Amino acid sequence: SFDAVVAGCNDGPNLGAHKIERSGTVCAAIEAGFLGLPGLAFSLYDPAEGGREFVREEFDEAGRVARFLLRRVVDDGLPDAVDYLNVNVPTGVDEPRIRITEPTYHYDVRIDEVEVEDEEGGSYRAWDHFYDPLVPEVDVDVTDAVGTDRRAVADGEISVSPLSVRHRTPESVGFDSLAAEY
Repeated sequence: SFDAVVAGCNDGPNLGAHKIERSGTVCAAIEAGFLGLPGLAFSLYDPAEGGREFVREEFDEAGRVARFLLRRVVDDGLPDAVDYLNVNVPTGVDEPRIRITEPTYHYDVRIDEVEVEDEEGGSYRAWDHFYDPLVPEVDVDVTDAVGTDRRAVADGEISVSPLSVRHRTPESVGFDSLAAEY
């Protein structure tokens, strides 16, 4: 019998509602939630440099917060509405504090024109600024509100998002009539 499932530490962020369910690290914690076990997913991110390889010592803070949260979860459990935690730890911050967050819903994908031309006179590629939105060479202000995962990491805080595996369907009279019409 297991007390909890710990996944990670992922060497890159898992920030934003559109990213977390694409992450193997987070999906391991989600799977634990479906099995009735608390899941904890940990990811490391360097908000100054973005995606890069980390040296062993840079995982120390993630290890400390993992031990702290795992002890609390094993001793006290998760609240009834929470199945797993998605945790993002910034590097290069002395004694970062924990901020309880929710995933940002700000989806920032921009289209950049590239130099190669196709038969219609232009070629485009989607560049997802969302992965490394905080690095200096990406000239985009972080506009996420305080209380979101990306804002916390941008502010040098450890983001802890308590999440549920239960996707809720909002009530909608319009869809009831749609089903009846069919």
